[in-house]
Amino acid sequence: MSMPPKLSLCLILCMAFLTCANLVIVIPTATGYAQALGGDSTFSGVLIGVTPILASFGVFGTYWVVKRSSFSTVIQCLNFGVVCGNILYALAELTGWSYTILFARSLIGFCAGLVIPPFYITQVVGIKRRSEVMFYFSAANVLGMAAGPLFAWLVEEVVHRLQIENLVWNTFTAPGWFMAAMYLIYMLLFSLLFQEPPATPAMLSTKAKEPESRPGTGPSPLELVDQRHTSLLGPIVCIWVTTVAGILNTCCEVYAVKMAQDYWGWTIANSALFLSAIVFVAGAVNLLMGRLTSKSQVDQLGLLLASLLAGASAVLLLDYGLDSLAEQVAVFALGLTLLLSSINVARSFAMPLATKLVPLKRKQRTSLWAMIGMSMGRGCGAILGSALTRATFGYVALGFCLSAALSVAACQRKLKIDERAG
Repeated sequence: MSMPPKLSLCLILCMAFLTCANLVIVIPTATGYAQALGGDSTFSGVLIGVTPILASFGVFGTYWVVKRSSFSTVIQCLNFGVVCGNILYALAELTGWSYTILFARSLIGFCAGLVIPPFYITQVVGIKRRSEVMFYFSAANVLGMAAGPLFAWLVEEVVHRLQIENLVWNTFTAPGWFMAAMYLIYMLLFSLLFQEPPATPAMLSTKAKEPESRPGTGPSPLELVDQRHTSLLGPIVCIWVTTVAGILNTCCEVYAVKMAQDYWGWTIANSALFLSAIVFVAGAVNLLMGRLTSKSQVDQLGLLLASLLAGASAVLLLDYGLDSLAEQVAVFALGLTLLLSSINVARSFAMPLATKLVPLKRKQRTSLWAMIGMSMGRGCGAILGSALTRATFGYVALGFCLSAALSVAACQRKLKIDERAG
């Protein structure tokens, strides 16, 4: 099968969208919620970072279960766990204990199912269209990160217009109720519309039998191909790029909100809309690139160019000591938009390329480690973003971009598609 049913693929991409929206919807209000429960800004960074970090641990369990069960069963169970986590997050102020929201976000992360969409794509989508679909997956991630702050602004407006604020319903708890409702709607649509991929259990649980050579005739050509050594350097470079993308995505988002609220004096609503607009552009770029690369195989060149552009974009994020607020906002917004657009394009090239550099039997494991790298990067990026200042943010972003670009440039010869890939 080269492509799954469009409706089923859309539902899988919607899962990626909701996961990222659920991750970032709390960014504009995390500091206030943490302070209301006795925490500080560092605790708010941990609060944001714990979700993707726990998601990386949940990847192992999800990967093991999905190989032995159906996609439908695993996804619905994970969604139920996320609903429970969001409800607990919304009720945390009743307990008056800051670690309640930490536990709630940990549960959300553990049940996020980050590995499900790329695992589904690598199993069901053919090698010729995998890069295109991975761009759509990346776009769903980025658009989810754009929608998260937009949802935060929306629920804050609803709270203010209703003029109802108590321990259960307020600016801090409303994101939890909103995401719980979104996931319940998604669970209903998923149960009605999703089609399980044909022969998925056999495809995931059985190993292909290798042809045996007859006595005295020597090994078959396929056996000789399978015995060749596969370099791990190429997949490691691709996984590092996805990790850098995870770090920079959440680091930039957390720092952008911090910049808008602490340095520019903006409200929660304005900072949320500012962040949403920037990330939305990055998501639109990924969608456009997915269409442009649908009939071409330019993974290696695209990865190199996108990594170099990310490094060039990070230069705009250095602190130039501009006096005018308008100039500060314009330069920062331009640099952040270019950086997020280019690094997510690089990730979109790196993830499918990693699975094409290894034999078919290693495809699942390579995809797994790519998702773990991206998830751990997101968690570390959230904590890092809360600790950075004007003087350090640009240099840190530039350093990560250069590490990705230089590693890709130095290992171009190792980024050759394996003829045993599938």
